[in-house]
Amino acid sequence: AEILRQACHGCTLAADELDALINNVTANYRPAAMPSKLRTLLEELLRESSRTYTLSRRTLPASIRYCLGALPRDMDMPLVAALSPLIGALATAVRLRYLARVNGINLSSFIAGDSGSNKGALTDIIMCWSQPLRQQDAPLLAAEEEWRQAKQKVGSSAKEQPAKPQGVIRCPTVNSTLPQLCRRLGSTGGKHAFSYSEEADEFTARMSGCMTDISTMQRKAYDGANYERETVGAEGVNVHIPQLLWNTVFAGTPDSLHRMVPNVTDGSCSRLCVASTPDNTFAHIEVVKPLNEAQR
Repeated sequence: AEILRQACHGCTLAADELDALINNVTANYRPAAMPSKLRTLLEELLRESSRTYTLSRRTLPASIRYCLGALPRDMDMPLVAALSPLIGALATAVRLRYLARVNGINLSSFIAGDSGSNKGALTDIIMCWSQPLRQQDAPLLAAEEEWRQAKQKVGSSAKEQPAKPQGVIRCPTVNSTLPQLCRRLGSTGGKHAFSYSEEADEFTARMSGCMTDISTMQRKAYDGANYERETVGAEGVNVHIPQLLWNTVFAGTPDSLHRMVPNVTDGSCSRLCVASTPDNTFAHIEVVKPLNEAQR
């Protein structure tokens, strides 16, 4: 019935007449007794509603083909949705003209799927593609760890405190606090930051009281707009970012998507690419070969 309503959207029938017609058709649905044209239409609509979209691999770059070969079947669109924000962060200097505006490749996506739907298979590929950014972050993260240890040795009451290392982190973790995340995003030096979490529930639970701020940040990041935040207190942070550049990829169940975007009137809803992993509830376990060193 729902498929018929979608197919008849925009027709000239009144709402009550359309409901009566659809109810009559569905109540007496017997394929052998239905007109052939109507039966063909219904079968086509059913096929369209359950279609899994795949990409023509012959037209894809070799790097994407390698990744698709390391994934189970029917993961084409989840892979594209997961890699697009990361590619935008890697190509941080690229500008595109869209609707008379020139902007960077500012994208955020959510990979939704039930438990066991191979969402985790994307993690290895994302880690491989983000390796250049993480290698840039490694020296600063190591220096910050040494600074924390040195600070513990001298004690908080010492007059001379070790200087905190400063630098750019391109892959800030979302398993953090909102003030720390704002600090990271405020010191990217005008380059894109990229964050990935395969456990969206962990992120929403940690940021449970700050999801309004996260939604605002994602909207600002998609538009490449300025973001300002001032707070008072020891745990507060003041940031004034002329152009917030933050691409994100989250993976989780459909329920976690609802917790992240609780209503369709949220502005981030229209700026978020959502891809669904295939339903493999009754499918056999598929063994795929991981990326080899040459492909990496």
